[in-house]
Amino acid sequence: MFAVNIWLVNQYAVPPSMAGPPRHHYLARQLGALGHDVTVIASGFEHHGSHVDRMLAPGEAWRVGVMDEVSFLWLRIPPYGGNSWGRIWSMVRFGERVRSGIGTRGLPPAHVIMGSSPHLPGAWGAQLLAARRGVPFVLEIRDLWPQSLIDLGGYGPREPSIRALAWIEGRLYRKADAVVSVLPGAVEYIAARGGAHKRIEYVPNGVNLEAFPDPGPPCADGSFTIVYAGSHGIANALDTVLDAAKLLESELGDGAPRFRLVGDGVRREGLLERARREGIGSVHFEASMPKSQMYAELAKADAFVVSSLPTSLYRYGVSFNKLFESMAMARPTVVGLEASNNPIEEAGAGLTVPPGDARAMADAIKAVMRMTPEQRHAMGLRGRRFVEQHHDVAVLARRVEALLSDVVASRVARAGPRSAAGQ
Repeated sequence: MFAVNIWLVNQYAVPPSMAGPPRHHYLARQLGALGHDVTVIASGFEHHGSHVDRMLAPGEAWRVGVMDEVSFLWLRIPPYGGNSWGRIWSMVRFGERVRSGIGTRGLPPAHVIMGSSPHLPGAWGAQLLAARRGVPFVLEIRDLWPQSLIDLGGYGPREPSIRALAWIEGRLYRKADAVVSVLPGAVEYIAARGGAHKRIEYVPNGVNLEAFPDPGPPCADGSFTIVYAGSHGIANALDTVLDAAKLLESELGDGAPRFRLVGDGVRREGLLERARREGIGSVHFEASMPKSQMYAELAKADAFVVSSLPTSLYRYGVSFNKLFESMAMARPTVVGLEASNNPIEEAGAGLTVPPGDARAMADAIKAVMRMTPEQRHAMGLRGRRFVEQHHDVAVLARRVEALLSDVVASRVARAGPRSAAGQ
C-alpha cells in the first residue's frame, strides 16, 4: 500500500495527555506507524478542562507542533463556555479557518482530507478545502446532525436552523468521495440524504489497548465502587444514575456502593447541586482528566455504569467511547440503553436495563454486587476480549487506511496523478 499524506480535521481532537476524545490522535499515530504522513487539524482552545487557548501563544493565529508523536495544526478560535452562542460561533469560525487553509502552507501537501463531524461547520470547511486543493474528501460521521437536535434537543425539522444544517449535511454526503460512520445502522440514513451505499464504511469508536493496564481484578478496599467516566450532558441521562444511587442508599444503608462520576459537561453543575440538595452522599463528582491519567483511576472500579435517554435516535446504533473503555478495563457494566446494537449484550459483559429506569438500574447494580469477584472478573474479561477483537484502534486504523488509500487511488485513476498531488 502506497504512502499517503492525510489531513484529519476535528475541532476537538486532542492527544491522550489532555482531557477530551483522543480518537483522531490514536488514528493518526497508527496511520503514521503504517507509513503515512498525518496531520491533525484542530482548535487550540481546550474544549474539555481549562477552556483556554492552551496550544497557542497570545497573538498566534495558528501553530504547527508535535504532541505525543502526532503532528498537529492548531487554529485559534473565539473562546466560549458551555453550550452557548459563543460555542456555535466558534464552530463557524473553525470551519471558516479550515476552509481558508490558514497554516497549511508548510505541511506536507495533502493527498486526502478527512473531515469529522462532531459538528457540521468543521466538516464543511474540510470539504471546501479539499475541493480547493483538488484532493479527495472523506466525511466521518460521529453524530447525525441535525437529527440529533431533533431527537434530543426538541427542535422541529422545519425550523430555519435545522433546515440550514440539513442542507449542509446533504451537500457533504453528496460531495464526499467516501463516508465513514461510527454508527452501525446509519447507512440507510446517509443514503437517503445523498450518500452512495458503496461509499459508506462503518468504522466504530475504539480504544488504544496499549494504554490500558493489564485486565486484572480490582484491589479490594472494603467499598464497592461504581464509576461513570464521560460527558455530563443531556444525552447522558445522569439523573437516572443519581436516582439509582438514592434508591440504593435507602435500601442498603452503609452497604450502598460508592459512585464516582468523572467528567464535565453542561449538566455537571446541576447534577452537583441536586446531589447536595438531596443529600445523595454516595455520589462523588470528579473533574475530567487526560486519558493518560484516567485509566489508572478506572482500574479502581468494581463496575461501571452508563446511562442514556430513551430516544429513537439510537435506532441507528451507538458507539459510545465510554462503553469500550469500561469493557477494556475488564469490569462489568450496567447500561441503560435501548438501541439497534448493544456491545454489552453482544459480549455478555454486563447487564442492560431500560433507559431512564432507575429502579431497574438499582436492581442490576445489586445483582452485580451479589456476584462473586470471580464471576464479575469473568464477565469483565468477556468485554475485554470483545474490544480486542472489534474495537482495538490498531485494527480500526487499518480499515481507515484501506479506505483512504482507495479513494486516493480512484481519484488518480480517474483524473491522473496531478489531482492527488495536493497542489
